[in-house]
Amino acid sequence: MALSSIKIKCRNCGREAVADEFKLHHKLRMVVCPTCYYGRSTSGSPMTSSSSVLSSSAPSSVKMSAAAQESMERLARLKQEPAGTSYKPVSNSDDVQYKCPDCKYVFRHDPYRKYPSQCPYCSKAVPRVRIGW
Repeated sequence: MALSSIKIKCRNCGREAVADEFKLHHKLRMVVCPTCYYGRSTSGSPMTSSSSVLSSSAPSSVKMSAAAQESMERLARLKQEPAGTSYKPVSNSDDVQYKCPDCKYVFRHDPYRKYPSQCPYCSKAVPRVRIGW
């Protein structure tokens, strides 16, 4: 029996289609019929909206490896960090607290003497600071 004659029911919309035409949809994370894959919908087809799929977490049937889950958490933490300046003034001194963007090491920097001129941990040059907040 040829694969082209086998019809399968789509899990997303419930329509039947030939097995050769099914494709993996990256947002829905499942194999869907061509109508669902290309986003075409007819009246009466309950197609899942992509916004509700994006807001939901991975389906319970999909198990993520520990390394993949750790990398997803690390990416989420990086997105939460503000993209603003790495300088913060230190009270009762002219120094500023600088967070190195490469290694995330936090240290005090004197903008008047320009000391230290590089990160003590990774040796990356410290950019100039505008004096006079």
